Amino acid sequence: MGREVELKLEVPPSAIDEVTNLPWLREISDGPVKCEKLVTVYLYTAKSKLQEHGLALRVRHHTGKNRLQTLSG
Repeated sequence: MGREVELKLEVPPSAIDEVTNLPWLREISDGPVKCEKLVTVYLYTAKSKLQEHGLALRVRHHTGKNRLQTLSG
């Protein structure tokens, strides 16, 4: 199974190339750094049972037909 490390950075589009070439970012990656546009949908129950327990269910849409569903808390 693959390993996902989520690092959220908010940068203007003009800075994306510069960010992906940061030395410290390259050091912590175990392969080439890639930029990928993702669409994430968070799912909530009618009675907010997941939220009550500090959980969030999401489906992340990758390029093509691949989907990744995660439950985090």
